[in-house]
Amino acid sequence: MAGGSWDRRKGVKFYYYDEGQGQWINYHDDMVYWKVEFELGEGVAQATAAPRATATPRPAPTSTPRPTPTLKATPTPMPTATPTRPTGPVTVRVAPDGSGDYPTIQEAVDAVAPGSTIYLNAGTYRLPKLSVTKSLSLLGAGMDLTEIILMQDAASFRGEGLFIVEDITFRQQRDSWNVVWVEGGEIAFRRCRFTGGYDGLYLTGNTTGIVQDCEVVGNALNGISMRHYARPTLEGNRCVDNGHDGIIYVENAGGVARNNECSRNEKGILVWDADPYLVDNNCYDNSVQDIEINR
Repeated sequence: MAGGSWDRRKGVKFYYYDEGQGQWINYHDDMVYWKVEFELGEGVAQATAAPRATATPRPAPTSTPRPTPTLKATPTPMPTATPTRPTGPVTVRVAPDGSGDYPTIQEAVDAVAPGSTIYLNAGTYRLPKLSVTKSLSLLGAGMDLTEIILMQDAASFRGEGLFIVEDITFRQQRDSWNVVWVEGGEIAFRRCRFTGGYDGLYLTGNTTGIVQDCEVVGNALNGISMRHYARPTLEGNRCVDNGHDGIIYVENAGGVARNNECSRNEKGILVWDADPYLVDNNCYDNSVQDIEINR
């Protein structure tokens, strides 16, 4: 075989293929394409490796630029006006299903100005408690139609008043709590019922005004408890089936008790270190005494 160098140790010649000359050239460098000749006995077998096909390079993909998105201007929201509380007395309505002017009685009480009137539609209102610290009127549809059930604490009226409450039943769920507590100010409670508590109506702290034509029934201790210089007029009330006294005056309480019915209590009216004026009260069927006075 012409050309190339013969390696007797291995019996093989090495060639490379020169693409420029188009022929095989004796190996002398690390080339890509090879021709190998082997010595086989008397003859020589030639194995020729054909040149490798040159891979055609793929063109690099051309990235098409994405269009720059156009940003839309975000509209600036209009400010929401914050509702303001009325500056003067108003008349509003509350319903048991929350469909009135305010969802609950307490929210109405907190929102309205002093001197306002809150009407309560017929039905049952369940409240943790009720706290009133401004003069207002709380008017129901009748003591047999509008009921406030107090779940945790007493309904309280504190301040100068005037507190007007009419035609509502107040029912306490716990007989260890008073039903309604009034401390100071002037009251006008008419045609209301106070039941289920420790004391039905607890009046203290220089409270004045009137409690008229109310029912104070079925309380664990007293019906109406007058204490600490409270001096309202109690007139035409029915104080029945209370655990101890129908009406009790203690701790310098005073005022007038007139034409009240007190029955089926331990004592109808008890006066102890107090100075009320008692006129034409109807006290009967009390288990211990109808009227007891200790000045």
